[in-house]
Amino acid sequence: MSLRDEANQILSMLDDAINAALAGPITEIAKNDIQFRVESDVYPLYTPMLYQRRGRSGGIADTSMYEASVDDATHTLTVRDDRPEVGIVESGTGYTWEESAIYHMQPFPRPYFDLAEEDVVLDGEAETALIDAITRI
Repeated sequence: MSLRDEANQILSMLDDAINAALAGPITEIAKNDIQFRVESDVYPLYTPMLYQRRGRSGGIADTSMYEASVDDATHTLTVRDDRPEVGIVESGTGYTWEESAIYHMQPFPRPYFDLAEEDVVLDGEAETALIDAITRI
C-alpha cells in the first residue's frame, strides 16, 4: 500500500468517526441542550391561559419531536423542529388568540435554538464526544 493510499484510508476513517459522533452522541447533546433552553428560557417567561403545555410529552421540550440530520460531506449537524408553534415561539409573532396576554405582547421572541447551538459549542460535551470518537480509530 502506498503512502497516499494509507493517508486516504486514515482520512476516510476520520470522516466516518466524525460523522458517527455527529449522528450519535452529539445529536443527543444538541437535543438535550434544546430541551434545556425550552425549559429555562421559554416556559418560565409566559404562562398560557388557554391550554396546558405538553412539555416533554409532545411539546417543544420533547426531544423525540426534533429531527436531526448530518451532512457527511461538510460534517454539519442540523437539528430542527418544523412544527408551526416552534416558529411562533422563536419569532414571537403569530399568536392568534386575541384574548391571550401573549397576543398583546407581540413581538415576544424566545429564540431558544440559537442559545442551544451556543451551548453545544461552549459546554465542551460535543468536543469531548468528538475526541472520543477520533481516538477510537
